[in-house]
Amino acid sequence: MKTMKLLLLIMPYFVYIVMNSQQIPDVNFNVLNPYIYNPAFCNGRFSNNVSFHYKQLWAGINESPEVQYLSATFEINKSMGVGGKMYNYNLGLIRKSGIEATYAYKFKMSDNNFVSMGLSSHLFQFYINKSKIKTEEPFDKAIDYIREKSIYPDFSFGVVYYNDRLFFGLSVLQLLNRKVTLFNDYIENRQVRHYYLKGGYDIKAAENFKVTTLLNGSFINSKIWQFDLKILFTYKEIIVGGLGYRRNDGLNFIIAYNADKMLFGYGYDYSLSDLGKQSAGSHEIVLAFKFWKNESKTLLGY
Repeated sequence: MKTMKLLLLIMPYFVYIVMNSQQIPDVNFNVLNPYIYNPAFCNGRFSNNVSFHYKQLWAGINESPEVQYLSATFEINKSMGVGGKMYNYNLGLIRKSGIEATYAYKFKMSDNNFVSMGLSSHLFQFYINKSKIKTEEPFDKAIDYIREKSIYPDFSFGVVYYNDRLFFGLSVLQLLNRKVTLFNDYIENRQVRHYYLKGGYDIKAAENFKVTTLLNGSFINSKIWQFDLKILFTYKEIIVGGLGYRRNDGLNFIIAYNADKMLFGYGYDYSLSDLGKQSAGSHEIVLAFKFWKNESKTLLGY
């Protein structure tokens, strides 16, 4: 009986994971900070910056999920780069947070063609806020069977090819495909591998105007897949605007101001599913700083 009651208490929060199709949330500004999903991007033209991302999903719905990222990337020399990241996924009752350390090595293929490979190690924690669990019976003993905190290690790997006008990257996150026991032996949640594909190509439409086409794809080994198509418009490397479509989700757009050493941006997701009728969309902000020189003159490394 206690096992059944525990399942009923926790099940709504696992429904979110199934509905969202991924255990790693999507953020629109990964187009300006691809290191979020691929450790190889902490080297070369995309490196040497510090970024903060915040996203609220499904605004207007009580206890809607929130996502935060704080990342930094640095080039050690012409071949090596390092990076670090802290992240937090808040689902109301359940929170996943972690830290990540990255090393990347860059190979020069020719004058303007490079390949970077990166490996990250993670340490993440699942936390259950037992105080938010409401039961029919006061002081229900089923709550005692919940383990509040669980800490686990994991790894990610990525590779990216790039030159002055295009890039193409592949990565695998949550490499260990590990089983996470959140509530003693009653419920298990496997952190499955996530495979990411990311590509982009620059088209110089006019002297001060650039168009970039971007493709983001993801595949989970449980046969769940997703893709996101975006077009970015950049004026004088200062103003960036973008429109995108995410499969089985909806439309999204971003707008950002790049002041050479600092970038601020806002993003919005409009869901075309039934969920969109119940919420005010998803909102996202990014704030980034560049402190060291790299192969890109501005924070816009793409």
